Amino acid sequence: MQNKHLQNNKVENLLDDLLDDYEERFENYEEQEHNQNRVKNRHKHQETFTQKQQNTRRCIVTREDFHKKDLLRFVVGPNNELYFDINNKLPGRGMWVQATKESLETALEKNLFSRSAKMKVNIDNNFKENTKQLLRTQLLQTIKLSNKAGLVICGFDKIYEQIKYRSANYHYYIEALDSAKNGSEKILNIIGHMENIKHINIFTSEELSQSFNKVNVVHSLIKSDPLTRNIKKIYKNFLLFS
Repeated sequence: MQNKHLQNNKVENLLDDLLDDYEERFENYEEQEHNQNRVKNRHKHQETFTQKQQNTRRCIVTREDFHKKDLLRFVVGPNNELYFDINNKLPGRGMWVQATKESLETALEKNLFSRSAKMKVNIDNNFKENTKQLLRTQLLQTIKLSNKAGLVICGFDKIYEQIKYRSANYHYYIEALDSAKNGSEKILNIIGHMENIKHINIFTSEELSQSFNKVNVVHSLIKSDPLTRNIKKIYKNFLLFS
């Protein structure tokens, strides 16, 4: 009986030891897993922070950080002249301004670019007008490329057929400055209820006709496409400099 009792005690002690060992290993595993998760989260946070830093810049007017898509980039060029970087690709240190008329006017009137660049920056008296014309030319070229890619339809009847059913496949209605009011009003009455279509009215019929290699282009509609997405940004910047 005594031997049997001793054997039972040994078994119980062995089971206790195994249980203690299991619990210790489990605790170590949990701790390791917790530490690994902390490291992963730290790396994830660092990556997110780095990405945010790469995509944001500080406005020289408001001193606030904004995403680059909501900012205008300027650089100092030859003879210390100020240049607007239309495509955000010009060499040199960028100076960023919030894409609002108020911030743009403040930056130009107070020449905050000189303070940012820590040097005298020359701003041409016709800087805004010259930049506006550059943007206008770039916009017309982009529309021309869209036409070559088969993304443009011209003519009142064709356009009216597309938009009367509230088609979401088109994003821009280009109306000539010298168009007849009765025709454009019918189209505008429809697209006024369509948030996806932007109305652009800054080119003459002659300019549009030459770009599309057609005769007497007054109304045109541009399809939604990755190639045409830049039109919105260029036109927005054009309005800021107007």
